[in-house]
Amino acid sequence: MPATWSKNTVTNQAMTMMNHALGVSAITFTKAVMITDDITKDTVSQLQALTTVNYKQTRVPRVISTEDDRSRVGVTIDNSDVNEDYTYYGVALYGKQNSTNEEILFSVIPLTTAATMVANENNVATSSIYLDIYTDIVRGTQITIMVSNSGTLSREDVEQMIKTEGYITKDDLPALIADNLPKGIVTDDASKNWQKHKVTADDGTPKVVIGYGDDANAKINGLVGTADAGTISIDIGATNNGAAHSVLGYYSSAKDWAVILAQTSDGTEWSISTTGTTVVWTQIPNNDLVKQKADDTKVIHRDPTSGKATDKTDFAEGDLTINQKSVGGMELETDEATAKSKSQADLGSLYMSPEES
Repeated sequence: MPATWSKNTVTNQAMTMMNHALGVSAITFTKAVMITDDITKDTVSQLQALTTVNYKQTRVPRVISTEDDRSRVGVTIDNSDVNEDYTYYGVALYGKQNSTNEEILFSVIPLTTAATMVANENNVATSSIYLDIYTDIVRGTQITIMVSNSGTLSREDVEQMIKTEGYITKDDLPALIADNLPKGIVTDDASKNWQKHKVTADDGTPKVVIGYGDDANAKINGLVGTADAGTISIDIGATNNGAAHSVLGYYSSAKDWAVILAQTSDGTEWSISTTGTTVVWTQIPNNDLVKQKADDTKVIHRDPTSGKATDKTDFAEGDLTINQKSVGGMELETDEATAKSKSQADLGSLYMSPEES
């Protein structure tokens, strides 16, 4: 069974040191070492009681960040200085209180079983491990960030720079993308495949559905401020359905308005608009509607050249007025002479004759 790393355990003497240093002095992690004592079977209490360990290799750890009651430390240990294979059982972290300069065993990370660090080949490193260590600290403890003097950048140096200088990492990107994408962009999976704005639900049905019994006006007012667009359906049984039929259309909304262009189940077209308070339902005129409105007004259509009426218009008594007074009954006679004769005899009616061609 391969060796795996156990939990990092802070020693009792480290807790004592942190309590003494709190508000007085900073603490510096001085070295990380490869433990050659078999501590794989030690209990937590036994690990906490350790004051020293035997070890083979030493590296300077880098404090990457310290937040609240935890410090993150990075260390790389390779075999560049290993001339013969050796067995190790974990890694230990040493530290000191800066005001006293006394170094102690700070924490240990046991392996579950022994592992081997192999010797290098012609002084060239062929094996290495990188540890990203999170160690518990007393809240408020000041941890000194070590600076490399080697002239080269290690992985932990880079990690430290990223944290202290505020660089954006791969782990930061999902949140940044979600917070800063334009509102018109959506995706099925936030981790991949950004797509164009969806106008329907995932199953192809309308994006916004106003169902039976829903308040259509309230739902439409709710679109204002969403800065969204898509398909919409309104059930015939929705309250405040101004079209009085089932509606299917396309909506668009902005900060302070929303508009819907739609068609109803009876084939009429509607414009529905709101600024967030009053919804205005307006039927869009078509040929049938225009003709209906014209018929409702009972107007006479005249030829623009001759001025003659082009409609076959029948007026019942009371339909025709002169100076807002009703004109009596009208009769059409066979000829002009008869019409004149009857008109002279009956001044309360109009007798008319066909126009001679």
